[in-house]
Amino acid sequence: MTKQIITGFLPILDSKLKKQKDMIQKELDKPKGERNKHALKEMLKQTKKLRKVLKEGKEHTKAKCPHCGGDINI
Repeated sequence: MTKQIITGFLPILDSKLKKQKDMIQKELDKPKGERNKHALKEMLKQTKKLRKVLKEGKEHTKAKCPHCGGDINI
């Protein structure tokens, strides 16, 4: 059984990823003593998972050749 991916949420997840990257950057701009290390770690974990989901979704939406299954450059 193959994993079914809902591609309609990819733009929403992409915007969420950009917001998370901005939040991480703001946290890293703070002096080292003022950073919330626990929150920063959690944000980095979520960002990594989100990147993985987006990568899988984008690979799923690529055009495939019906005969050989290779990628089609449009």
